[in-house]
Amino acid sequence: MPDNQSSNSTDSLTFANSEISISRTARFWILLLFDVPSIICTLVVLFCVLIDRKLRSSIKNHSLVLLLILGLGTQLVDIPFYLNFIVHSSVVPPNPSICILWWFTDIGMYNGGAILLAWTAFERHIIIFHDRWISTRKRRIIVHYLPLLFLIL
Repeated sequence: MPDNQSSNSTDSLTFANSEISISRTARFWILLLFDVPSIICTLVVLFCVLIDRKLRSSIKNHSLVLLLILGLGTQLVDIPFYLNFIVHSSVVPPNPSICILWWFTDIGMYNGGAILLAWTAFERHIIIFHDRWISTRKRRIIVHYLPLLFLIL
């Protein structure tokens, strides 16, 4: 019986110290090589949508712009923190405000993006099948702008 307990504690200790099978160097370069083009594409799409008045004023693009902004925040804050963590094996500088910022972007922006994406799918359904719900300014404020404001805040 004691041998079994020691092997279980050794297994749990080994499991706790193990990492995923991809090396840190490979993870670093994969993240970096995909993050840079992703940031460029996000900025180009945001620029195209925001510069063109017709695209900017289209109600169906408002959620897209918010999703792109949330994604850009994740790309510009969370991924560099993770790259820094891969290189140094700890949070550098070891400051509680850095950890809170990283925590907020990692959890807050990812979860906020998922919730906003779910609302966007629901809103697309409204735009396609129930366009009369957003036909007047008052209805558009109630059905479109207030939910987006609520979800962002």
